[in-house]
Amino acid sequence: MEFYATVIQVRGYGNQSPVTGRGRTFCIFYALLGIPLTGIMLLGLGEKLKFIVYSVQNRKCTKYAKTESLIKHIVLNVFVVGLLTFLPALVFHQIEDWTYWESLYYCFITLFTIGFGDFVAASNAEQNYKALYKVLVNIWIYIGLAWFTTIISYISDRYTESIEKREEKYKISNDLPIAEKSLNAEEVLNAGFQGAIRLHIFRMESDLSVNPL
Repeated sequence: MEFYATVIQVRGYGNQSPVTGRGRTFCIFYALLGIPLTGIMLLGLGEKLKFIVYSVQNRKCTKYAKTESLIKHIVLNVFVVGLLTFLPALVFHQIEDWTYWESLYYCFITLFTIGFGDFVAASNAEQNYKALYKVLVNIWIYIGLAWFTTIISYISDRYTESIEKREEKYKISNDLPIAEKSLNAEEVLNAGFQGAIRLHIFRMESDLSVNPL
């Protein structure tokens, strides 16, 4: 069961692998089917987690709502990442007989799907692990992967939003009528010498648009 979970979670520890031709063939088809389905499940779970994040962010909005939302998001993510790494590391430190630093290292290596395999939970043959412990480890991995997916999705959404706003602003600036540009330039003229230079540039643009070369 641990091997099956390792494959579809893309952990790739390397401590277990198929040794027969049939086993390797089965592993290929199992991964082709299981990894996409697991990805869909993680995306769905991530969307639900993202909904929770947004609902927390949008409470008690003020005129500084955007800044407050960003701060809330950072604080919430730091808190949850701490719960998903520092707290489980303490559990692994007690059960797996690793140092706390080794346990913390294992948490990050696992949740980032690096999976070196130098540390693997519930894999020591000399220990008698309870079934509940193994189940909880897998649940922790699924939740952790989903949460990191949510963080990446949030960063991607904010980046895309900033690009779209920049493009929209550039488009509005280019589509602005010449008369409106001149009006804005007249207002800028009151600012002094720099305003006069800007007005001159606007008038040149207006002349070129009306009487192109």
